[in-house]
Amino acid sequence: MRLRYGLLALVLVACAPVDEEELVHDDAELGDSLPFDEGKADGYGVPASLGLDKNRVVYLTFDDGPSAVHTPRVLDTLRAHGAKATFFITGGSIAGNEGLIRRMRDEGHIVANHQWSHVIASSTQFRGWVTRERDLLRSIAGEMPQFFRYPYGAMASWKETILKAEGYLDGGVGWDIDTLDWDFGPDGVAARAEVPATYKRNFEGYVMYRMNQRGGGVMLMHDVQSITAQRLDSILTRLEHEGYRFGELPRRRAGFIGDDCETDDDCGFANGFCLGGVCTQPCTSTCPDRAGYPTTRCARLSDGEGASVQVCAQDCSSVACRADAAECVAATSPSGLARRVCWGL
Repeated sequence: MRLRYGLLALVLVACAPVDEEELVHDDAELGDSLPFDEGKADGYGVPASLGLDKNRVVYLTFDDGPSAVHTPRVLDTLRAHGAKATFFITGGSIAGNEGLIRRMRDEGHIVANHQWSHVIASSTQFRGWVTRERDLLRSIAGEMPQFFRYPYGAMASWKETILKAEGYLDGGVGWDIDTLDWDFGPDGVAARAEVPATYKRNFEGYVMYRMNQRGGGVMLMHDVQSITAQRLDSILTRLEHEGYRFGELPRRRAGFIGDDCETDDDCGFANGFCLGGVCTQPCTSTCPDRAGYPTTRCARLSDGEGASVQVCAQDCSSVACRADAAECVAATSPSGLARRVCWGL
């Protein structure tokens, strides 16, 4: 099995686009796990902005799918336990599995982004892949993905900047408990150094050992692994018997210019805020556009209190307003040109 993963890594490297900035490599034989370091925790970081209660609460997350073979069984098990999960989907796994993604959505799970290709991306690749998968998942599930997880936890400050500008309010979402399901594999035998000898052949025991060490948190599994699909029911049952409950990552809209909003949190893009029930941002002359959204314009508009503001708004000269709270109104650009934009005040 590990040999097959090694061959897969070579194939992915051969197929992945390479630019001048950084060689791309795939560590598929490592799953998403970090190199073992006794002095460090499992995960690369669960953002404090999520505000998670981790006291005897387990947040189930699954990476790398969907798998036509294993994901249906994972979904069946989650439904049987009344548990919700977040599925971090790899772009290369989407084609042919669109129905499974819709099933995830329909059954109340969160569909999230795990990058288009499971490699450590260069800046050029990362910028392109983040939007490519975001827009495809939106077209399939009918909603913008709110969460992103880096393959191998390969976080960087420049990546965080890109993610937040593209609507991922929390940046990359890591994990607290790594089940190492990929390492146990179909033979059920772990090789990683952090697995105590007692648990080398006891996948479920190892998961409970790590969970009880942490007392709750975000758990990393992979719905492409047969051992996960086979043992998930037993693991969830054991967690329930030991007093754990299942939580969900907080749902909130990422939003973009021209979307409905109630608070600033609904406008999760660079400098975004909510004004008059519509997402906007300040501008000087031009505004950003986003694939799948109408054109935006910089315009002078009323703030509803007798003053004017210079902000970005959706152009409605040829399309309807996206926001229910907005109407298509006359406005002017900073240079005095006539505009028709969507505004809620």
